[in-house]
Amino acid sequence: MRGVLDHAQTAPSNCNTQPWTVHVVSGTARERLSKELLQTDETRRACRAASAAGPRLPPLLGSCPTAAASG
Repeated sequence: MRGVLDHAQTAPSNCNTQPWTVHVVSGTARERLSKELLQTDETRRACRAASAAGPRLPPLLGSCPTAAASG
């Protein structure tokens, strides 16, 4: 637990004006959180790739709501 708090103290914040709230998860909750974070990262990467490709390529269906709405 001490290691978690030590790492949290060095995490960046905007001029250190906001207090940190630390959450520690394990077991099934950790697995679920990890899966959701990985899916979000994959979606964001797909959105960036679609945006970088320009208007020639349609947005990836279901992966980038903002690209689908704009294009």
